[in-house]
Amino acid sequence: MHELVSLQNIFKDSIFKIPDYQRGYAWTRRQLMDF
Repeated sequence: MHELVSLQNIFKDSIFKIPDYQRGYAWTRRQLMDF
């Protein structure tokens, strides 16, 4: 059986680097509703 893992536990001991070439992204209400 699979164990449930919280997002906090997934990210707590990790370091994530976003490459410099990645542009910022902001959600609008439309993207949120589509999601």
